[in-house]
Amino acid sequence: MVYIATWGDPLGWSIAEYNSDWGKIKCWTTLPLSEGRSIIIVFYSAIFAKPREGNVLYSFCDEAKKALSKANERVNRGDDIRDIVRDYFYDLLKCLNKCNKPVSDVEVIPIPNLGKVSGVSFEITTEAMRGLLYAELYKRLKGENEIVLDITHGINYLTAITLNVIQQLSALLGAKLRVINAVPITQTEFEIETVAKFNKDSFNLQDLENTDVINSIKLNAPLPLIYLCRRNRKRFEIPEIKFIKEDIKSQFSLKDKRVLGELKESVILSRIVEDYVCDKINTYDDPFKVESLHEITELFERFYSISKSLIINELNNITNKKKSGMVYEILEQPREDCNSMMKSIDQTRRNFIAHGGFLKEFTYYDHKMNRIYYKINDECYGNVLNKILGFNIYGLIERG
Repeated sequence: MVYIATWGDPLGWSIAEYNSDWGKIKCWTTLPLSEGRSIIIVFYSAIFAKPREGNVLYSFCDEAKKALSKANERVNRGDDIRDIVRDYFYDLLKCLNKCNKPVSDVEVIPIPNLGKVSGVSFEITTEAMRGLLYAELYKRLKGENEIVLDITHGINYLTAITLNVIQQLSALLGAKLRVINAVPITQTEFEIETVAKFNKDSFNLQDLENTDVINSIKLNAPLPLIYLCRRNRKRFEIPEIKFIKEDIKSQFSLKDKRVLGELKESVILSRIVEDYVCDKINTYDDPFKVESLHEITELFERFYSISKSLIINELNNITNKKKSGMVYEILEQPREDCNSMMKSIDQTRRNFIAHGGFLKEFTYYDHKMNRIYYKINDECYGNVLNKILGFNIYGLIERG
C-alpha cells in the first residue's frame, strides 16, 4: 500500500489529535498515521507563504522558520525552484519528530500552481499540470495494488486534479483506491474516515494519442503489440521541466516552452500505457508461445472487456487443428484475393479485430514449438497488414 497526501501551506496548521485504524497521534498533520511508503504532493507556491504567528506550526517549530528563510534565500540566488520546494518540505518534515510518532520513507512531489500567490505566478496550463502529475505518480505507483489518498490537508484544485489523476492510474494499474479525510469530532480531535472507494477494472483509451502500440491494442491484436514492445521499445521518461525567474512582476516562466507540448495529457498517458503494457509483455522470454499469448489476453481485457474471449477463441481455433503452417491451411479455407481485401480495407480491418489479429493470410502456427507469429509470403498481403495497422511492420516480422 502507498499513502498519498496533498498539502497546502503547513506553516498555519494547528496541532490536533487524530484517530484512525492505524493508531492515535497528536500532531500538526495526519502524515505520521501512514504506514510504509508515503508521497506528499505540494505546490511551488508553498515557499512564498507568509510566516504565521499563534498556535501554529511556524511558531512552535524552529526548523520551520529556518526552512522558510533558507528557501527565500535560494529563490533570490536563482536556484532551481523545484529543488527549493522539495528541500523546503523535507526540512518541514523534521518538525514532525516532535509528534509522538516519527515519519519515515516520505517522498515529496512539487508541481507548479496556477494563478498568482503572494505576488508570484507561474506560466503553466492545467493540462500541463495534470500531465506532469501523471508522469510523476505513474513511475512511483507501478506495482502497487492499493493506494490511499489523504485529502485532509489538500488545497482547492490540487486535490481535485490529484484525485482525477490517481483514479485514472489506479484503473490502468488495477489498484484499489481509497480516499480518506479527517472528520472533526471536537475542536481539536479528528477521526480518519474513508470518504470514497474506487476499484475500476478497465481503462479508456479513446482520448489518448493514437500511437502504434495504442492502435494495436484498439485493433485487438497481440502479435503486432509483441513485435513493437520487443523491437521498438522506448523507456518512459518524465519531460524535464525547469522554470526561470523573471525579475518583472515576480513571474516564473518555462525555460523551454516546448516542454508544454510534451506534458500534454493525452501524450503523457499514451506513453504511460505503452510503458505499462510493454513492461508486462517483455517479462515473457517467448511471448509468441501459445500459453504466453493466452496470458497476454489479460492485458487486453483491461482496455476492452470482450477482447480476451475473442483472442482466446481464435487461439483455440488455430491450435486445435494440430498442424503447422499458414493459418488458412489449418482452417482449410481458400485463399482470398488480396486486391479485394485492400479494396474493402474497412471490412478487412473489422475481420482483423474480430479474429484477434490472426487473419489467415499472414498468421503462421508452428505446432512443434507451439508458437504463433506473422509471416509474409506475399508482398500484397504485407501491404494489407500495414494498411490495417497504420504503420509499416515489415522491419519487425519474419519474411516468408
